[in-house]
Amino acid sequence: MKKILTFVLSVVLCAALTAGSVLPAAAADDANGGVSMDRSSLELLVGEKDVLKAKFKSDYPVKWSSSDENTVKVGEDGTVEGVAVGEAVITAECGGKSTSCHVYVVEKEFDFDENILISIFWPPTSAYITDEQYKYMADAEIDWVLGAGDGIGSKAKQLKMLELCYKYGIGMCVGDDRFGGNLLGMKEKRIASLVEEYRNVPGANGFYMLDEPYNPNVFIDAYKALKDCDPHSYMHLNFLPGHAYPSYDVYERQMNDWLRLCESVGYPQDYLMYDMYPFPLQKNTISRDPMMSNLNSVRKVGLANGVKTAMYIQSVSQTAAFRSLNREETLFEFNIGLAFGIKQFSYFTWFTPHNRNEPFDQGIITYDGKPNEKYTFICEIDKMIHNVGATMINLDAYEVYGTLRRYGSVGVIPDGFFVRSENKSDLTVSYMKDKKTGRNYCMVVNNLFDKKQRIKLQFDDDIGALQYVSYDDGKLYDLDTENGLLQADLEKGEALIIALPEGYDYSAKNVKTYAPTDDLALDAQITCTSSAGENGWYMCNLNDGQRFADTGMNGWRSASSDGLDTITVDLGGALEFDRIDLYPATSDGVYGNYMPTDFTVSYSEDGENWYTIAKAADLSIRDLSAPSLRFGKVFGRYVKIEITGCRSNRSELGEIEIYDDDGTVPPVELPKTGISVDADDNGKPVNYTPGSNLAKNKKVTVSTYPESPDYKTWGWYPDFLVDGKQDRGWTSNVKIHMGGEDATEYAIVDLGDEFEIEKIEIFEHGCWPKDFTVSVSSDGKDFRDLAEEKDSPDGIGSYVVEPEDAHGRFVMFCATRLRNTDADGYMLQLGELEVYGKPYLDRETAEADIKLFLDGGGDENSASLKAVRDALENERTTKKELDALLTAMLDEANVTVPVQTEALTEAATAAEYDFDYGPYERPAKETETEAEPEPTEPEQTGSEPDPETTAPEEKTDGMSKTLKTGLIVGGALAAAALIAAAAITIIKKKKK
Repeated sequence: MKKILTFVLSVVLCAALTAGSVLPAAAADDANGGVSMDRSSLELLVGEKDVLKAKFKSDYPVKWSSSDENTVKVGEDGTVEGVAVGEAVITAECGGKSTSCHVYVVEKEFDFDENILISIFWPPTSAYITDEQYKYMADAEIDWVLGAGDGIGSKAKQLKMLELCYKYGIGMCVGDDRFGGNLLGMKEKRIASLVEEYRNVPGANGFYMLDEPYNPNVFIDAYKALKDCDPHSYMHLNFLPGHAYPSYDVYERQMNDWLRLCESVGYPQDYLMYDMYPFPLQKNTISRDPMMSNLNSVRKVGLANGVKTAMYIQSVSQTAAFRSLNREETLFEFNIGLAFGIKQFSYFTWFTPHNRNEPFDQGIITYDGKPNEKYTFICEIDKMIHNVGATMINLDAYEVYGTLRRYGSVGVIPDGFFVRSENKSDLTVSYMKDKKTGRNYCMVVNNLFDKKQRIKLQFDDDIGALQYVSYDDGKLYDLDTENGLLQADLEKGEALIIALPEGYDYSAKNVKTYAPTDDLALDAQITCTSSAGENGWYMCNLNDGQRFADTGMNGWRSASSDGLDTITVDLGGALEFDRIDLYPATSDGVYGNYMPTDFTVSYSEDGENWYTIAKAADLSIRDLSAPSLRFGKVFGRYVKIEITGCRSNRSELGEIEIYDDDGTVPPVELPKTGISVDADDNGKPVNYTPGSNLAKNKKVTVSTYPESPDYKTWGWYPDFLVDGKQDRGWTSNVKIHMGGEDATEYAIVDLGDEFEIEKIEIFEHGCWPKDFTVSVSSDGKDFRDLAEEKDSPDGIGSYVVEPEDAHGRFVMFCATRLRNTDADGYMLQLGELEVYGKPYLDRETAEADIKLFLDGGGDENSASLKAVRDALENERTTKKELDALLTAMLDEANVTVPVQTEALTEAATAAEYDFDYGPYERPAKETETEAEPEPTEPEQTGSEPDPETTAPEEKTDGMSKTLKTGLIVGGALAAAALIAAAAITIIKKKKK
């Protein structure tokens, strides 16, 4: 879809459009005796074609004509083509009747990258779809309308809104009621037919998809179908704020998943958008920590994915939650967004919603269509933003800090930063870089929207003359400084956009170097062709440095119908590597349960020409060992894993690690088991009282738990599971299992010693699971099931297990199918877990130790032997106590228990996997000096290739390889952003 290029042309076309018929097809059909055109107006690029369809109640052939063949040509089948900028009327005639379409020809598509986009949500309601209302928007420099709202979703009303938007040069996101949530599960053909009704209709530059999905991944097929039909259109999807998720870390993973999926289908998302309203009802207050954390998370994820970011501006009051803002507060919200790199600002709301469950008031336009008092300063601020927007649209925010204190995830200016504050002014300082010219900028925002501040900023000695971008006209003007010290006054909510000297580049001081033992994948951007996107399964879990499931993060899980996905790792620049470790994920308590069985691993330097490294067939995880591929050194930027076989149509991975292994990289780490817990040993025996609850006040390990301390106040905490009170307990984390009941949550109680288990009782309190197991373990690693339930009913009160011949120290309740809550998704909640039994004593081992003692010369009448025998007769003796007595007895005779070395050696040895290493075709190796022999591929050996048959390695002489990314930002997402955004230079390792 396109945008009128000049004011003159816009006026001419608006006049023509107003005069011509713009009735929707159905209305025109009724008004003209069953004669209609599928679209009454079109907008085409020069050279673009489209096909019009005319409907007549006649069998005679249709005759097509153009009022200006030099502007728009039309063929016998209704195919129209834009020839030159201008307009023409296309007429279809048949049986003495006719219908027409007004066609406008423009030079280029609607441009989202010329300036900051200022948009509105909640457009005028049905009775106010008038010229007056849309002129209010144009006068306020509104660029874009989200066309969704109450009572305006019919095609007739959408077309009327589009007509008015086009008249005033405003783009619009079609909010037809048939779109939105209805897209989920809709066939591609149906989506295409809906888009066709609006395709090339003037003003229609996008389509509404979804507002505030928790996990939008399920919409990826609909997104692709929409983009296939109209690639340039903006598909609107708006995320929840970060505080709706268990943590901002999960929030970032969720957003990253969606953006990577969009990239994987060939259509990067136009904007990463979210809404949050940080100004509460109380005057001069702000929820600054969550506001800054949310901005920072969106900044990092958008930057990592090369996607523009967007936010809502709080412009209405919700009388139960937040206030309507004044000029200074509104200006501050715009400026703080600019400092974090926001490229679209959308007013919520423009028109004041009325007669809704939410009590809205004081929008920019009142519910009866009158400009509010704030309309005047809204017009002023919008003009200011557009004045600086031509510069800001190209600036990426790489680092953002505070001068006075930490706000949320935004810390204070670190040592070594190029500017520092010399007084106690409360500012936000952003380091930005022009992605086109490379020029560096610094934006400074007055964090106080109710107070003027004097700033004193000291710039580094190597920074010379400074300039600023004027909000009045967008031009650069010189700043007065003395010895690098800038002093200025910032009014309430104001900001200063500072252009650093041309040629200065702060990012050049930050060079990423890789030591030989570094995992090269940590800084990579990973794309998968599908992803579950919830329940702790996200793409960026594959390179978060977390090899095994922990803190609710499990790894990556496919979401395709067959699990045959492709994983692509972009290192950001070509590097040498010779080793790839693939860590399986834990699922349903089993390590490697859904590890792909068949896959091909390949690499590429340019993303187009791929070379096979190795193939796997019928792979299954053995001895809890992670597969490690070792091969002759290759040079590439991309690694691809194409899965061709899996179990139960599902693929999962825990972590991908890539190394240039010079022999110093340690072997792959092995997990203890799928679900495991470390013992809480303090050397003290457990006091045992017959008949007592063995679990009371013991250590509890849980799979997940909400981070907020509020939950403890509300009666939810892991320790409450064993506090003897059934009216409070433990809850799994909120909002991490939104997509389905098939999720795993567990609680493990460490009894402190080994006991013969006679009874376990688990008390219901909240979300009782449908499927679960109760199991026991002696070492916290290998659990044995004592009971298993399927389709357990709700409301049972408690569940009792009375096993026979069961002993252990760790008791686990593991749910694998959960129940739903209205707001927080699928969860596991338990009130109390009680365990009853008596100490477990390994009498056979004790008697063997006694024999060792006596055979080794121990005295039959010794006090230590008597203590052991007395303990074996005492019902209160625990295993720890008996073990201590046995140790003292053996020490007395200087007897050592034999060690089973063979078993230990076997347990410590990682399994070898059979990979097919080729030989496969590889590119010829280039050198800086003389030609090297073409590498010979290793023969298939069943394990790792023979070093003698692989390509010769380059020696490092202890040097690190260096990847120049422009900047260093914490976290895998931020690092990937820098790799993607900055010019990349590789400093190759020296040869001997």
